[in-house]
Amino acid sequence: MFSLGKPKCLRLSFAGVVVLAIASSCAAQTSRVGGAIQGSIVDQSGSAIAGASVTVRNLGTSQARTMLTNAQGLFRAGELSVGQYELRVESSGFSPYANSAIVVSIGRVVQIAVQLTPATVQQQITVSASGVTQNRPMRVT
Repeated sequence: MFSLGKPKCLRLSFAGVVVLAIASSCAAQTSRVGGAIQGSIVDQSGSAIAGASVTVRNLGTSQARTMLTNAQGLFRAGELSVGQYELRVESSGFSPYANSAIVVSIGRVVQIAVQLTPATVQQQITVSASGVTQNRPMRVT
């Protein structure tokens, strides 16, 4: 009787392993329903830009996701639906970057390397009239 308990226990262990294997296989399949966009953001000298704001927007659905680059200037937007995306990058002191020709497909990771350029200096001169306002009577003849 004692020998019947061991095989039963082994059968249950084997069944547990099979269930776990199938479950992990299913989990791997569900992560393959979309793709990802990842890349790096650098300045003109090739130095990483940490804290840059990166927005990916699906052009078909208008769904958007915004993230910040890490200390190495890297970003990753995973689990994206299949479709065409716009990538926008903004960082203080730099001109904004936009690319709307990014196509995400199933199981693919799109690699993007962005080099930001310094923002151009814009000067705005505002002239306003201040001081004494004179009211002059109009002469009608």
